[in-house]
Amino acid sequence: MRGTGLSAVWELLQESPQRSEDMTAIWQRERRQELFRYAATQVKDHFAEDSWQAFWMTAVEGASVNEGLRQLEVRFENDWNQ
Repeated sequence: MRGTGLSAVWELLQESPQRSEDMTAIWQRERRQELFRYAATQVKDHFAEDSWQAFWMTAVEGASVNEGLRQLEVRFENDWNQ
């Protein structure tokens, strides 16, 4: 590696093993999220919109079931009154 400039980078990487592990964890998390988003787009059309919204609010956004129902009721009432 002499003369390539890579030795300095290699030394930095060797000094910080935790940083390398952190980057691996970040990459793995981002990869799982991307796979989930792709899978979600593949199956979304197989569900009624209200069912999908309830799933998304509770499973993805972390809303409680009661909060998800409340938000869907508000949307339903707004659609019904138009």
